[in-house]
Amino acid sequence: EYGDGLEGRPILLSVFGRVYDVSSGSKFYGPEGSYNMFAGKDVTRALSTGCKAEDCITRDTEGLTKKQIAEGKRWLSFFQMHDKYAYVGNLEGD
Repeated sequence: EYGDGLEGRPILLSVFGRVYDVSSGSKFYGPEGSYNMFAGKDVTRALSTGCKAEDCITRDTEGLTKKQIAEGKRWLSFFQMHDKYAYVGNLEGD
């Protein structure tokens, strides 16, 4: 899958549909990293709720509280401001 960091591909993840190259954080997002399940996925719900389960790794925010949405936006700001995680575009359809 594109964005998974395997076979020389970059490690990408998306928050609220905004895609970031997090390859420089491979110790977190690479195959051996604590957040390897995020590679190649939109992780809006996961970051908003703190859930790393497969069903949480989605852009769907339906049913989230205002506090959870705010947490997701805090993470979006983290990726926007990070000096080593480059913004590469938006998911199709956005």
